[in-house]
Amino acid sequence: KKNYHYKIIYKSKNLILYPRSTLSLLRIYQYLSTLKSKRTIFIPDFICNESLSLLRRTNAKIIFYDHAILKNKKLISDLKLNEVDIFLFVNYFGKRIKINSDLLEFIKRKDITLIEDNTHCLTSYENSFSDIEIYSPHKLFGIEDGSIIKFKDSFDYKNFKIFHQEQKNRYRDLKLRRII
Repeated sequence: KKNYHYKIIYKSKNLILYPRSTLSLLRIYQYLSTLKSKRTIFIPDFICNESLSLLRRTNAKIIFYDHAILKNKKLISDLKLNEVDIFLFVNYFGKRIKINSDLLEFIKRKDITLIEDNTHCLTSYENSFSDIEIYSPHKLFGIEDGSIIKFKDSFDYKNFKIFHQEQKNRYRDLKLRRII
């Protein structure tokens, strides 16, 4: 029962662990862009620059939105205008942000992947509407490192696990080539 304690804390079996949330966000993007052809990502303007450092090295089209308009209908217009595929929002300092029903309906109708950044949250919320959640227990529990990706859908989780393993195998091959 590997990582059983995380499955209890985050109320899911659909968890993948990474050393840092920066790498988690990169892998999520790589998965979505490779398997679902999603490239345009809306990110709040109030976010840690370090968390985007690896994502900036990809072909992602990163568009920043004003985090203060999360409950405003203007955000839907901006999503339409920019043809967004991925929408990231942050629960700042562990406080849950509620997204209005019009925005959620639009996101669902347009098949936009909703990512919830819970890096400052102790546990997961009971009724999450997000497709993917990111946690960083190392920020809260005094451990050296650790990031968790939680998938709402077990199908996405299983596909991501396959993708994750392929990425690890590529890295191993790269290490072997360097030695030879």
